[in-house]
Amino acid sequence: MSATLNLLLGRAGTGKTPRIVEALRERQKAGGRAIFIVPEQYTYEAERLLAEALGGLVGIQVFSFDRLAQRVLSLGGQTRPFLSEQGYRMVIRRAIDRKRDSLKLFSLAAGQTGFVEEAETFFSDFKRAGLTPDALDELIVRLPADAPITEKLSDLSILYRETQAYLEERYISMDDAANEAARLLPASFVAGLPVYIDGLDRPNRQVLGLIEQMLRCCPEVTVSLRVDCVQRADDDLFEPEREVLALLKAVAERVGAPMREERLCEQTNAGDPLMRHIERNLFAYPAEVYHGNAGNLTLFGASDRRAEAESLAEAILELARLGVRYRDMAVIVSDLEAYSYLIQRACARRGIPVFLDRKRPLTGHAAVDGVLSAARFAALGYGAADLQIYFKSGFAPCEDADAEALDLYLRRTGLRGSALLKPLTRAEPGEAAERARGAIVPALQALSKGLARATVSEQVRAFYGFLTEIGLQRLLEEKAEQLTQAGRLPEAQEHAQVWNYIVELLDQLDEILGSIKAGKKGF
Repeated sequence: MSATLNLLLGRAGTGKTPRIVEALRERQKAGGRAIFIVPEQYTYEAERLLAEALGGLVGIQVFSFDRLAQRVLSLGGQTRPFLSEQGYRMVIRRAIDRKRDSLKLFSLAAGQTGFVEEAETFFSDFKRAGLTPDALDELIVRLPADAPITEKLSDLSILYRETQAYLEERYISMDDAANEAARLLPASFVAGLPVYIDGLDRPNRQVLGLIEQMLRCCPEVTVSLRVDCVQRADDDLFEPEREVLALLKAVAERVGAPMREERLCEQTNAGDPLMRHIERNLFAYPAEVYHGNAGNLTLFGASDRRAEAESLAEAILELARLGVRYRDMAVIVSDLEAYSYLIQRACARRGIPVFLDRKRPLTGHAAVDGVLSAARFAALGYGAADLQIYFKSGFAPCEDADAEALDLYLRRTGLRGSALLKPLTRAEPGEAAERARGAIVPALQALSKGLARATVSEQVRAFYGFLTEIGLQRLLEEKAEQLTQAGRLPEAQEHAQVWNYIVELLDQLDEILGSIKAGKKGF
């Protein structure tokens, strides 16, 4: 028996989320269970909201679609391990190495920097669109044989098929997780439970496949969408949600699920009338003029982003002096990458705690950049710039003062290449500079010899030996402890995780590319 698809439609502030929370409250009071699905970035906030509103999360499980897929797979006997993004790129690299002679258009480009990342993007798009290697080949044969797009897609199809063939019995990528979870859903813990989905942004075919299975095996599926009841000047803003609504209706019709639609037209939140006016008119044309009191709105013109960040920090301090808690303040920027450092620096100077809502990449961490630069120095001809990044990272086996002396010496003399491996004699180097060079070079020489070995597996073992010799794990643990004592917990957690990430990456290199002969440069 198919589920009922309940659709809650209305713009922001019309009570869609409170309506779902109330429904969950009734389920909980009756001793029932339910699944609550929100976008990935709102899972923690949703758990807090329900904990406060319901007095606990007994019987209610909060997921994003990605986390739901992982839970279904883990409880459904899925034995294939999940593959990280870097691991997936290694599998593509392996496919390139095995199929390079079969490529027509990309035979040379496949070895260039950035090609693997581009191929990964294409393969992810293929999977999200529901295209298997066979389905892709069927589309290719319909194209003109001499068209450039045909050759491009043919080469991508070769690599896509080889990649999928390797993954099929060994790993599962996040792009495959949703499809596998949809297959297992009818026999999972989700079957028989009502599902509430609060917000659905541009779902791909995989997410729609999960919802289709929910409609087949769950008694009720409720989805809230931002669709306005009446046509207004900002009506175009809701067009993507209307497209999602049409997709959901098509899925429900396909499985024969009855639909119930409820439109919420009145904004029920007790927000500031000024903010409500801005919400209605920010993207409207023509916009209405606000005739009320706009004293709570301040427009500030700054000469550059730095001045914006400094003024922002001062405004935060002023609000804090008036009794507003830091956790009750939020900063929204148009470009987080451009503003994050400036805001962090401005707030740090004033003792303002800052939480950034983003995942930081592993690259950019001092330890990672340091050991990667060490590998480049050992593999690519002993570049002075790579050596400087390594010993200035704080994770080389030398004192900071000695590292500074060596840095100044290299800048003064321009010494580079194999001369860096020998005792310093030119232009009065000083004891500190030579002491730093003597401390870091032996391990780098051993790494250089190790990277000259035949296979990636042997190179991985040489690199791990280098990390062990410089005591990277111990250094990371010591710095994490120092940061914890200083109250810098987010940075301490990053340091604590780096070693595990590096080891996981090396394990995947050994497992996936171990038998390949990549050479020093390839490694």
